[in-house]
Amino acid sequence: MTVCGDRIIGCVPEQDAAAAHRATNARLLAGPGTGKTRTIVELILSLIQSGDAQANEILCLTFTRAAAANLGAGTPRPRVVDDWEERHIVWEDLKVALGERTIKQVKIRLGGLAAAWETNPDDDPATVFADAELLGALDQHKRQYGYILRSELVYLLKQTLDQDPDFRFTGEYKWVIVDEYQDLNRCDIAVIDQIQGRGSLLFVAGDDDQSIYQQLRHAHPDGIRQFDTTHAAADLRLATCIRCDRAIIRVATSVIRQEVGRTPKAIEPHDNAGEGVVESLIFDDTGDEARGIAALADAFIRAGIAPDQVMVLIRSDSNGRFSTPIFDAMQDIRVPSEVRPTPSRRSTNGLDAPSSPTCGWSSTTVTTLPGEPSSPRRDWVSVTGRSRNCTPSRWPTTARRSRT
Repeated sequence: MTVCGDRIIGCVPEQDAAAAHRATNARLLAGPGTGKTRTIVELILSLIQSGDAQANEILCLTFTRAAAANLGAGTPRPRVVDDWEERHIVWEDLKVALGERTIKQVKIRLGGLAAAWETNPDDDPATVFADAELLGALDQHKRQYGYILRSELVYLLKQTLDQDPDFRFTGEYKWVIVDEYQDLNRCDIAVIDQIQGRGSLLFVAGDDDQSIYQQLRHAHPDGIRQFDTTHAAADLRLATCIRCDRAIIRVATSVIRQEVGRTPKAIEPHDNAGEGVVESLIFDDTGDEARGIAALADAFIRAGIAPDQVMVLIRSDSNGRFSTPIFDAMQDIRVPSEVRPTPSRRSTNGLDAPSSPTCGWSSTTVTTLPGEPSSPRRDWVSVTGRSRNCTPSRWPTTARRSRT
C-alpha cells in the first residue's frame, strides 16, 4: 500500500490478509468504506495467479440474476418477464382474473407469494400459501404465455436442486464467492448452501449493519451474523475505513450501535484521514432549505472543490418534490447542476453536479431527511466533508446550526 496525497493506492494489510485466505470457508465482515470490493477482486486475482484455481473454477455471485444464468444449458425454460411486462401485462390480466379494482391489490397479493418463496424455501406454496385463488390464476396465466416471474427464479432453482441431485451447472467450482451476503433471504442462502455442498469453498462478504432489504426482499442478516458458526468458517474482518474522515465515522458508529442484534465490529479511520466536518442545519421551510443547500454547494465550489465532487442525496423525492426547488435554487445563483434519477427508478431521487475537471481528490455529501408530517416543515440537512481544507467560511444565514 502507498499513499499519494489523499489517495490510497493498493491494499491495506488487513485486505491483503483476507485476500490470501485459503483452505476453509470464510466470512469477511467489512464495514462501509473498508474496501470489501477491492479485497474480493484481490482474492480472485490471487487465486488465479497462485494456481489455486482457474478462472472458470471461481463462481462470483451477484445474486438472483446469476441464478437465472445457471439454470442449466440445454434445458428448455420459459422467458423471464421484465418490469414493463409484469406491470402492464401480468398485473393487468390478474386484476381482471381476480376481480380486483386496483393494481395495488394485485401487487400486495403477489408480494405475499414472493414472501413465501423467499422465506420458506423448503415448503411448497401450494400447501402453505393461503391465497389459492391467486395461485390458480397465476399458474394459468403463466402456462398460457410461457413465462416465469423474476421473484420466483431463485425458488425454482432451489426446487431443481432438491429434485435432481445430479443437476449440473455450467462449470465445476472450487470457490464460490458471494458479495453483499447480508442482503440474501433464506431461499438465496439455501441455494448457495446447495452449490457449496458439491465440494466448493465458500467465501462470503458483507456487513450486517448494511442489510437494507429486510422489508423489500426479506433479507436475513442473521445469515452473515452466524455464518462463522453454521459453516465452520474463518472470521475475517476489515476495520480500516479509507473513505471517510474521523468525525463522519464517529457519527455513523454512534448511530449504528443502536441496532439490536448486530455483530459488534470495529471501524477506524485510516492514518491518513483528516478530522472532517459534520454539521446539522435546520431550516424553517422548503424554500429556505433549497437556497441554503445551493449556497453550501456554491461555497464548496468556490473553496476549490470540483462541481462533480458535490452531491445532494435525497431520501425520497416523489414527482421531484424536493429536487425541483433545490435545482431551481442552484440555477438562481448559477451553480452548474443536474438531476439524476436513481438508475432503477424513473422518479427523481438525486441531484448532483455535472462532470468537470477535478482538482485533487475530495468529496462532499449533503443529505436531507424530511421532517415529521405532523410538525412544521423543518428539514434536517447533514453536511459531511472529506476535504479538510475546503470548509465554507460561513453557513447559510437562514439556517440554525447544531454541531453533531
